[in-house]
Amino acid sequence: MISTSIRPTAPSLKSNCRSLLSRCQALAPVARPSLPCGVHLRVRSFRTRTRYSARCVLKPPVDNSTEQQGNHQLFGETSLPQFLQQAEAAGFANPFLGLTPSDYTDFRNQQPNPDHMPSVSYILDFYGGKWQQACRAADISCDKLTNAVQQGRMLRFLNEQSAGGLTMKMYVQVSQASRRYCQQSLPSLQELRREFGSWQEACRSVGFEPVERDFFLQALKSANEWNLRNGRDSLTVTNYRQIWQNQAKFDYADASYEYVLKFFGTWQIACQEAGISPGTAGNNRHKRENSVKDADRRTYTDEELLEMYQQGSTMQVIGDKIGVTREMARCRLNNVSTAEERRLLKKLIKKQKDIDRHVQVYRETGDVHRVAKVLCVSKSGVLKRLHQAGTDFDEDPNRQSIRHHLSQCKVKNENGKSSADMFKDSETIECLQMAAAHYDTDTLSVTMYRRFSKGRNMEDGRRFPSSSVIKLSHERTWSTACQAAGLKCGGDGRRWQKPRRFNEACITASVKEFLCWAEKTPTVPVPSRGAYTLWRDQMMQDDPSMVGALPTISTIQAFCRSRRSHGLPSNWISFVCELYESMDTECSMHVE
Repeated sequence: MISTSIRPTAPSLKSNCRSLLSRCQALAPVARPSLPCGVHLRVRSFRTRTRYSARCVLKPPVDNSTEQQGNHQLFGETSLPQFLQQAEAAGFANPFLGLTPSDYTDFRNQQPNPDHMPSVSYILDFYGGKWQQACRAADISCDKLTNAVQQGRMLRFLNEQSAGGLTMKMYVQVSQASRRYCQQSLPSLQELRREFGSWQEACRSVGFEPVERDFFLQALKSANEWNLRNGRDSLTVTNYRQIWQNQAKFDYADASYEYVLKFFGTWQIACQEAGISPGTAGNNRHKRENSVKDADRRTYTDEELLEMYQQGSTMQVIGDKIGVTREMARCRLNNVSTAEERRLLKKLIKKQKDIDRHVQVYRETGDVHRVAKVLCVSKSGVLKRLHQAGTDFDEDPNRQSIRHHLSQCKVKNENGKSSADMFKDSETIECLQMAAAHYDTDTLSVTMYRRFSKGRNMEDGRRFPSSSVIKLSHERTWSTACQAAGLKCGGDGRRWQKPRRFNEACITASVKEFLCWAEKTPTVPVPSRGAYTLWRDQMMQDDPSMVGALPTISTIQAFCRSRRSHGLPSNWISFVCELYESMDTECSMHVE
């Protein structure tokens, strides 16, 4: 077993935390009576023990000048400070905040006759609402303490209660427990660091040295001894984590790897401080890398560093060669070149890698379409990169196929920009008329034209203009283009327009037409809402011009609800029955 002689008088972590939580008089009254572990958290137990050891039962002061009114008693300027002094002498004052109004109230409630003592509200009224002025009248220290003074007193008290073995992790556990179970909690570790700068400075400012250093060093030594007894010649980070997790063999729960690293900075420095040679505590992989670095290390000039960076070497590789970290390598490169040069160089390296990747995939597949599919880029982008790397294909047998693909690209104009196919207004009108003749209709929608023009070419070899090109050439609207071609605009081309608002006449006419259709259709026994939706879809499918001309069932229901304010039927069934009565033909159908 590992020797645990670092804190021979201090108890274990669990019992230490219990003792701290039970004695912590800095906390306010408990909101919950017990901890999850079953330890009753009596925050004021230490204070209560002090009271019963030197309890002072007060007798009501005799003052002939006061006059009693009911159960309350008026007190003068000479008698009020006496009660505050008696409360402080009885041990009710908070060691961190002084005698607070809540402490005085607790002291008053402990007396046999609380009505014979002035209340907090009476004292505040007498001294103009200022508790500090009342304390000064009683010669009690009531100066407003800063956060540093309060937190320093808390640290000193906790260190005394833990027998001088207060660690950072123990304080974190006590602070978290106080926030969960107490009304007035201890400051967190972040607040402590914000006030003092660090945990070590906070401990030194209140008069005791932090135990982390010796504690962590002893933990590292014990772990190294346990590691050597198990046949391992080096204490690596992985080995230390495994030892630390095994609480039965390693009794240093506070000395985790994260806390060790946070205290010392690096693992190598921690091992050196513990008296463990870097060769024993270091990782074998790091030793091999260090030996390679020492063998290849030499002085590199700035030009050589730039050349290595231009060849694609990362900061880690450059740092390994010159024997520094990657951050130091980045700083050195920053001093050599400007930010604009590094940006352009990085862009050039990225572009060259992109070209090499396209060339490699093309060599493997031999097809531009497959390259575009594999790399998720456009065909023109693949051809552009292959054209930029054309010098690499002088002896390649696929060079002829590349030239063939490049010849199929768009012809460049004099300015070097790719030019799209241009269409005259007469040509776009002719394309629209051809699409309408194909469907044998005078109504043409965008969807119908897209289906017709897909994969079709004009007589001169050009592809049919897209619907977007036609819109651009005709005031950017499909309806204007159809009107120029002598056609009617389809339903899906009217999406940009405002939704049509149906009046009562349109809704009534549509429902009457539906009822006439339902009478002639034997498969529709009841004119329900679903039957109306089926009839509307069938009408729009048979006649595309009816798209948007018939109200939906939701529109009809909204219209029926609007009739409620006028005392008219406000649902579908009542509306259908009303229309049946107004129709000349009689209907014997059962209306749902």
